[in-house]
Amino acid sequence: PPDESALDCPPKRGNSKLFYAVSLYVLISRNLHLFEPVTGRLFLIRSLPTTDLDTLLLPARLRNVPSPEQGVGLYFVGLFWRYLAVCGPRGYRYVLLDAGEALSLIRAACERTGSILHVAYEFCEPAIDEVLRLDGTETSTILVALLE
Repeated sequence: PPDESALDCPPKRGNSKLFYAVSLYVLISRNLHLFEPVTGRLFLIRSLPTTDLDTLLLPARLRNVPSPEQGVGLYFVGLFWRYLAVCGPRGYRYVLLDAGEALSLIRAACERTGSILHVAYEFCEPAIDEVLRLDGTETSTILVALLE
């Protein structure tokens, strides 16, 4: 039988539930990965050509911080359709709140380990969406962070 908690609006909280309507793409070196929250594993999507890599690294250059060539790029993607189907227009808010809460957990982990997290506010969503192969409407980049 289907899990009734899937109909909760918003779904019940928990680390894996934060990624109900948020996907996390991870750039390590030239390789783009997708984070799987239930297992905590990274799945390799593809190795990026230089032009796509330059597009994903631009937010780091704009902030004058080390790029994922030396660290890790984190790209939070909103899967808006998941909440919109259940919550209507309020779904946008829940996606953004989930992404913020997930970022807070990552920031706390960085503080514990001595890592530095830079959040990039200046980035071109359509360009990054194109590299990540998102439609830009029902799925779109909402947050870029760089970890060193």
